[in-house]
Amino acid sequence: MQTYDFWPTPTQSAYIQSEATISVIYSNMGEGKSLASIARIFYHAAAMKPHLRPGQHFGVIIIRDTHQNILHSVVKSWTQEWFPAFPMPNRWRNDYKNLFIDSDPPIDIELFGIDDTAALTKLQGAVGVGLIWLEECVPYTDSFRSNAGISVDTYNAALVRCARQQGLPPSLQLSFNPPDEEHWTWQRLLVPPDGPVSPETPLITKQVFKIQPGENTYLSQEARQATKAAYMHDQAAYARFVLGETATRYPGKRVATNFNPDWHVAKRPLDPVEGWPGWISFDSWGHPAAVMGQQAPNGRVIVLDAITGGEDVRGLIHDYLFPRLQSPRWLKKCRSWRYLGDVSMQQPDQSNVSTSAAQAVEELFASDDGMLATFEPGPTGWQLIRDGLLYALKWTVGGEPAVLIDPVHCKGLIAGLKGAWHYSQNKAGVVNYSGAVKSDVSHVSDAFANGMCVLSPWRNPGGWTRKRHGVNQGSKQRALSYATGD
Repeated sequence: MQTYDFWPTPTQSAYIQSEATISVIYSNMGEGKSLASIARIFYHAAAMKPHLRPGQHFGVIIIRDTHQNILHSVVKSWTQEWFPAFPMPNRWRNDYKNLFIDSDPPIDIELFGIDDTAALTKLQGAVGVGLIWLEECVPYTDSFRSNAGISVDTYNAALVRCARQQGLPPSLQLSFNPPDEEHWTWQRLLVPPDGPVSPETPLITKQVFKIQPGENTYLSQEARQATKAAYMHDQAAYARFVLGETATRYPGKRVATNFNPDWHVAKRPLDPVEGWPGWISFDSWGHPAAVMGQQAPNGRVIVLDAITGGEDVRGLIHDYLFPRLQSPRWLKKCRSWRYLGDVSMQQPDQSNVSTSAAQAVEELFASDDGMLATFEPGPTGWQLIRDGLLYALKWTVGGEPAVLIDPVHCKGLIAGLKGAWHYSQNKAGVVNYSGAVKSDVSHVSDAFANGMCVLSPWRNPGGWTRKRHGVNQGSKQRALSYATGD
């Protein structure tokens, strides 16, 4: 039996050894995602040997957009980079659609593209599979149709299949270049933090690994400079393929024109500060969302969490906000709370004409001893909301940005402010400024904008007036209830 040397980078090594249900690796071009994914197959097969019956093979499925692209990526990596002297005639079968590796344990690999009409059926019916690898999930470009990426439907089917193998812990691995911020890989895999994918599915875990530019010391400088030269005139492509960053691509004009991620996003994760007042700003229609943070004694607004989920604002509060408030990160931190949101939340709810989303917020956050919570609406009209947001982003406090956003727990919000939250634009280039295009990130962005309008009244350019709210006894009592877990 032959042996082969492979010296992974620290990021590659961590990915190879990941025991998460869903293991993701991504990077700019040429940093060794495919090689690490191949190595992970061997590592995972060896780790699963105690779970296999005597003589049982370890089954693997590798999927890409087309089988032709598998030949040019996975098979090429395997035959030319991983195993330069691999005896292909004795190992590969069926036009490189099957591979048998005489290792310990033996490994059976099936490779297919989703352009095969029977691919999803084959995936749904696969048995004896210990690992599934989705390769190059993100499209190369919109116009480069031969690299079309992997659909979310394929991802869903793969996740279901890999978790249905009796006796084998499920393992789904994905590799790709950074996506744009509208792609499902960003929204499903990169935005949520590592760990359980949802509170309802604690056994299904996710871990993401990013290879930093330059980690692959075997990639020549000529190759790196060629990539730079190819994409230096395309900001989004340069970010994805050279810098290894997600990019914002959108067909219109972004709403938050003065948002600067280098200025408004913290360089490190932020935690709530004990004793500072807290605030929660809502958007409730269709896709409920909330943004949470604190306000410093000098008036600076700190944005700490951006949350979506639930069928309505009640579900959002019960299933997502209450658990967050009881978490170690937030417990015993805020001495008071303010509840903010879109003025339309004061209208009767679409599902219940007798109450409104604002009333639901006040009801659910009221303390048990009868102290009331007060909903504070933002301004009426899109232009006022937009102007209030831009004004808040413009100002500084003590030489620092008046608004500072956590980089880890607010990824969806950051994506929206960078441009995924945008105005539509027709083919003639005419922009519709009447309102932002609705999307997965627009709702949390709306919640943020309304919150900034209320939290920064001293900065607002006028156009609406409101009474400043002091800290009342009710908010103190609610803060205490979060602190004690009652």
